[in-house]
Amino acid sequence: MSDQVLIQQMRSAVDHELRSCVSTQFTSLPETFKSMVEYQMGWENGRPTSTGKRLRPLILLAACHALGINWASALPAAAAIELAHNFSLVHDDIQDHSETRRGKPTIWVKWGEAQAINIGDAILALATIEIYTLSFDTEKKLSSARAMQNAVFSLTKGQYLDLANENSEKTSIEDYWLVKEKTGALFSVCFEIAAILAGKSPSEIRQYADLGLQLGLVFQVQDDALGIWGDNLITGKSTESDIHSRKKTFPIIFALENLTEFGNLWVKCKQFTQEDVDQLKTILDRSDVYQVTEMKANVLYQEFVEKFDVLFINHEKSSVLKSMVQNLLSRNN
Repeated sequence: MSDQVLIQQMRSAVDHELRSCVSTQFTSLPETFKSMVEYQMGWENGRPTSTGKRLRPLILLAACHALGINWASALPAAAAIELAHNFSLVHDDIQDHSETRRGKPTIWVKWGEAQAINIGDAILALATIEIYTLSFDTEKKLSSARAMQNAVFSLTKGQYLDLANENSEKTSIEDYWLVKEKTGALFSVCFEIAAILAGKSPSEIRQYADLGLQLGLVFQVQDDALGIWGDNLITGKSTESDIHSRKKTFPIIFALENLTEFGNLWVKCKQFTQEDVDQLKTILDRSDVYQVTEMKANVLYQEFVEKFDVLFINHEKSSVLKSMVQNLLSRNN
């Protein structure tokens, strides 16, 4: 079986598990409430519309496969991670005032902030319920649930720092890496849970979790580049929104530390007009910030590959996982 066929099987299985989880919990609840959750998960009127790439659950399943576990047995954990990810997206969109996600209106735009908060909370509760349906022994099940809950806590801590740094003009690259724990947290727990289910020792589990964190950093730096230089028709998000909202992404912080003209304009304007955004973008475009950002992503990726090859020695089993993470350097959305 080719890697692509296996990936498609995993993706279909994740979607089936997610639908089953939602259907099981919403048997007697208002249909509109259920439809709001389904909308966030990428289904409308029973059909998939914009589900996203399901990258995190696929990585978890592929990591399990690479460690010799029947990946289908880990589907509840994979679905739980995807639910936790979507909880974070709902709340992030409210906090960032993002009006679109995956090319369509965000939850808060369609139903208001109050209901969006409620939907985010419901999705997080579903994640907790789902992970306890794992069929592994009690110790592995509880350890997996604890790992996911710790990851969600790290994610929310990172979001706090991210929001706090929006109003600070002294954010450094060192601060950036602390903030981006929020992205690395869910990637990290994908590898951590796979190691737990594979029966690895505590020290080995930590190594796998650190590997996932490294992958999260690669993903985040690339995401920051796409936030400014991506194709908004593909990403479903305006390439001006990060600047408008004064988000301290990797290229922005690098520009603040190294481009005087950029830094002066950024500090001068507490709320940017469209003209300010255009000027800041022009300064970035005529500098080498994009190249620096791409180079950093490549360095982080090479470090990831070196660690990966040490931890995953069964190259036949790990080929699916490796092909997934390789795609991170070629993605455009």
